[in-house]
Amino acid sequence: MNRKHRIFAAVAVVALMTGGTASAQSRDWWNQHRWGGPNWGGGRPGGSVYAPGERDRILVERTCNGRFVAVLDQRIDRERRQGTLRHATADRMRYEVRRLDDRGRWACRNRDWRAARDTGDAFMDISHWIDRETRRGWNQHW
Repeated sequence: MNRKHRIFAAVAVVALMTGGTASAQSRDWWNQHRWGGPNWGGGRPGGSVYAPGERDRILVERTCNGRFVAVLDQRIDRERRQGTLRHATADRMRYEVRRLDDRGRWACRNRDWRAARDTGDAFMDISHWIDRETRRGWNQHW
């Protein structure tokens, strides 16, 4: 094996090893632009703690097992009892939670995971709506 063959082999090895990295970087770029950047969800801070696939899995899981409905119902009831949420607003929120619960059950029953994920996103929007109505910031725990 002469010098030209060694250089060619070294260049080929480097090219093969960096090809996977470029592919991963392009997927990361696509996910950031598809999800609205590193803060996912229109610039809401704190939303980028999960990888895109992991976030999708969690949204679908919590939509299909009814966890979102239980947690949001408890939050709405607690905020209403404490007086930080108006009665009419709480009723609108409960209506939206029930509507999304029906939509999520339909999506999970039909194994439409994209619709289940979108329903989970809508549940998260209701959670942010509660935060806005009770004047809590995204970084304050409830």
